[in-house]
Amino acid sequence: MYLNQTHFEKVEQTVYLRSHIVDFNEAFELINGLAIANMGRSLKKPEVAILEGTWHGFTYAQIANLSEYSANYLMRDVAPKLWTFLSNALGISIGKTNFRLVLDKAACKAGSQAVFNVPDAVKRLSVKPLGNMSVVSEIEGYPEELAALERWVLQDQCRLLSIYGLSGTGKTVLARRLVENVGTQFEQVIWQSSIPHIQQLIENLLGRKSHGLTVNYPDPVSTFLDILNRHSYLIVFDAVESILQPGELAGRYRSGYEDYGQLLQQVGELPHRSCLVMTGLENSPETARFSDQNSPIRTLHLKGFSEAAAAAILETEHLAYQDRWHDLICGYQGNPAALRIAAQTIRELFDGNIDAFLAQQSFVFGSINLQLKQSFDRVSRLEKDILFWLAGEDQPVSLATLQNEIPLVISPTEILEALESLLQRSLLETTQAIDGFLFLLQPLVKEYVVYQFIAQVCRGKPKEQQLSSQELGPVIELGLSTPKTARLSQWSQHQLEPGWQPMEFLFEESAKPARRLRSTYHLRDETIVKRFKSINLMGAKPGSAENIAENHTVALLVAVSQIANQTYQICVQVQPVGQTVTLPAGLRLRLLDEQSTV
Repeated sequence: MYLNQTHFEKVEQTVYLRSHIVDFNEAFELINGLAIANMGRSLKKPEVAILEGTWHGFTYAQIANLSEYSANYLMRDVAPKLWTFLSNALGISIGKTNFRLVLDKAACKAGSQAVFNVPDAVKRLSVKPLGNMSVVSEIEGYPEELAALERWVLQDQCRLLSIYGLSGTGKTVLARRLVENVGTQFEQVIWQSSIPHIQQLIENLLGRKSHGLTVNYPDPVSTFLDILNRHSYLIVFDAVESILQPGELAGRYRSGYEDYGQLLQQVGELPHRSCLVMTGLENSPETARFSDQNSPIRTLHLKGFSEAAAAAILETEHLAYQDRWHDLICGYQGNPAALRIAAQTIRELFDGNIDAFLAQQSFVFGSINLQLKQSFDRVSRLEKDILFWLAGEDQPVSLATLQNEIPLVISPTEILEALESLLQRSLLETTQAIDGFLFLLQPLVKEYVVYQFIAQVCRGKPKEQQLSSQELGPVIELGLSTPKTARLSQWSQHQLEPGWQPMEFLFEESAKPARRLRSTYHLRDETIVKRFKSINLMGAKPGSAENIAENHTVALLVAVSQIANQTYQICVQVQPVGQTVTLPAGLRLRLLDEQSTV
């Protein structure tokens, strides 16, 4: 079914300020009640077809094309009787051209059951109950942010708002609070936890039910904006990432949802009477690009509760040792959901001892791991590579350092786009320096990325081939008279000689596994088979270049990847082990051929 846009807009713009009839469902119930009261029967299908088509401004020919009836039958037989009945029932001449206008005027003027002879026939819109979305007792962790949102909606009359941040930061709860506080200022509240295609969204707003006709809107974006202008809606898109494409840079829409880019931009730019609020793991490209304190488009980045609000959470969880709360809150960056999980774990597994929990040096576990996984699984391959590289840094780095040192063959533009995407996904932070911004990962994200990197480096072998710590074999001494040959060509089939240890043990033995990320950065490909051996350097010959003055054990790391039928790429490294973070002075690594030539 196609709208007669000119007629539709003319009528609606004339009466919307005083209209009580808000959608065809309500009009249908009204007129069907009149039919029952005056004729003793419900409306028939051809009558419903005419009413619904007329409601949307369609011609008789268009109504006929979308129904099982001919245009001649509808126009010459059904319509005259229908309009005569309605004129008599309402006491005013009514026809196809003035149907909506008369219905709205009658509803606005009368407001009584007598005119329509149907109980509750005329009614105003009210805020719809949100069902399970009703707010339970929550810590008021964002009082300033909530006040800002209310000011943006009521005073600044903003049309498009975005609330974004990592999982667990309280985006949905804050949006609920906003709806409770300002929802009564709108005719209706629509909460979309599952965001539909635009056509279905329009049907949801109109509250349409199937009465015999299926409406296909040729320009759904314009239709949606027209609805927002005729009525004041407060619409919430909860979890907007559901319509965005994972595995690509932030802001790419999923197939079938591409029109939302144009829709959101026009919702923000063009004047109307409604407000659209979005929550999500990432900021939408439209709000990220056009948001400004002087524009009707605003963004709010939730980074976590203040220390006072976070402390209130720990208090409600009955966690003792208040003098240690600060370290716990800092470790989780004030993330309310993560703090609740951690507090429960400390009570149940550590008998409330925060120090014992902090001694584990691990903030990411269980449900907290799953929360971060939601964001990490959405990033592109390039974004992951940048996160892995930054996780190996102890200090924030500049853009110039990142562009010059990251071992990736990519253009400066690609790096900038990836960094911007990570910022929109709350996985990257910036800090101000004298010569510009520096990039860093917050501790919670960094810990998650480190262990994701370690897991990726340590993969590339079947489960049954993993070795336990009791099967590691002896330490290899240099200078053995009978060296053991490692057939690296067989490693791709996971046929490994005894004594070659899995890579995870190299990371587990390290006090700071993040330090190893830089040296193994190029080994993150899961198709590469990686193993290491522990070597005691006291076996070196006295007086040689490899002579080391003290007893020192290092790890000889070998990585093999097959790049053709009989062609292999082999990487050899020597790394410190255990608590040591540097190699001994004077150590040299040489590769020899079968004739012992370097």
